[in-house]
Amino acid sequence: MVADATRRPARATAAALGLLLLAGAPATAQPLDPDWADCAQQADPERSIRGCTAILARGDRERRVNRAIAFTNRANAHVARGDDAAAIGDFSAAIVIDPGNVEPLLGRGDAYVLRGWLDQAIADYTATLRLEPQNATALAHRGEAHRVAGRFDASLTDFDAALRLEPGNVIALIGRGDVHRVQGRLDAARVDLDAALLLDPGDALALATRGEVHMRQGRFGAALADLDASLSLQPDDPFALRSRGEVHRREGRFHLALADLDASLTQEPGNTFALTSRGALHHQRRDDDQALADLDEALRLAPDSVWALHHRGAVHLRQGRFDPALADLDTAIRLRPDDAPLLVDRAVAHLLRGDSGQASSDLDQALARNPAQPRGLGLRCVLRLRAGDEAGMADCDRAAELAPAANAWPHAARAMMRLGRGDAAPALADAEEALRRDAEDELALLARARVRGRAGDAAGAAADIAAAGRLNPRAAVTFAMIFGE
Repeated sequence: MVADATRRPARATAAALGLLLLAGAPATAQPLDPDWADCAQQADPERSIRGCTAILARGDRERRVNRAIAFTNRANAHVARGDDAAAIGDFSAAIVIDPGNVEPLLGRGDAYVLRGWLDQAIADYTATLRLEPQNATALAHRGEAHRVAGRFDASLTDFDAALRLEPGNVIALIGRGDVHRVQGRLDAARVDLDAALLLDPGDALALATRGEVHMRQGRFGAALADLDASLSLQPDDPFALRSRGEVHRREGRFHLALADLDASLTQEPGNTFALTSRGALHHQRRDDDQALADLDEALRLAPDSVWALHHRGAVHLRQGRFDPALADLDTAIRLRPDDAPLLVDRAVAHLLRGDSGQASSDLDQALARNPAQPRGLGLRCVLRLRAGDEAGMADCDRAAELAPAANAWPHAARAMMRLGRGDAAPALADAEEALRRDAEDELALLARARVRGRAGDAAGAAADIAAAGRLNPRAAVTFAMIFGE
């Protein structure tokens, strides 16, 4: 699957993530002075800016340290208003006046992150750590900047150091959890994200990230709960939208999936995860032209995306373009040689080209890597029984036992195998079960047509054949290539 390896924290999250000065009491100097009262308060950024500006207009009548405090407080108010450029200017002025103060250095680093200037941010966090080597906040924020830049080893080093100093540092927990997610350590990711959400149950970024972890581990109910909660806090977050769209896609709620994926791509038009997910969705909805448009664009942006190569290969396969399908699947397998589902799809491609020997080789490799693959078991069942190996029926039985709720293929395959053995009633039961799972599976329709035709129900068989042809004009050819008839 495509990983959103360098997604940036949303602005609201960055305020929670950093901005040390906003997290604690604002700097102050003369609490009885009304301008200082305005400058120091956090509730109203405009009021803070007015008060701090009035203080700064006094020039040398204010001590240097007081001017540094006013610049720092005004910078925080600019951040709260979303004016990062003005904030950077004020933080820089404070640093010039008081270079030994870590607060404006941290603040400017956070403002740089918000603008995407990650190297400058890292320089400020590093300068902070030269002044205060045990500053857990600076370590967590530098780790976050490294994470957003895709420098995961450096980010983990900083997050680990921050958490040794401050085990409850939410930013470090979320950041480390996200790096674990990107690098495939999903259980470790969930441990960190659970800990972060115990400390701050309303953190939208942590909820979205844990939701994506749940989705990748197949816990779709938990994923949806986290993603809905995250989007209630940040409705336009493209990461949460595309993750929720993928949950809906996997569970067959195609209209909801398309709405979320479209909304995500409105925010981030070039996101390869969302493009690939939407391409897969269009393929499931049998809109292969739209599927190819999305998948081609995803692969233009990320040529080594195994997920996009896999789905584009499947689109080519259904349309009978075997050479492009094999090219995509070969590339994907070269990038990820132990991926069993990729090997099963390549086995299908070889079978449809008439190379049953290579198909059997791919299936054996796939099932050696993952013996509990219903699609691979069902296909091997067919190949074995075509070769006269009665042991193949055990593969069909195991495939039907393992098949997910929406997977029609194992039952369609077993229907044909049972029909070949003369077991007409069990064959019809399997065909009906396959169509109960997926009423638009063209191979299941053709399997039932064959069972009905053998039983003398010519009208029923003709209706199933016509329905399969409407779904896929190549369905009859594909069926014959797989079942050898």
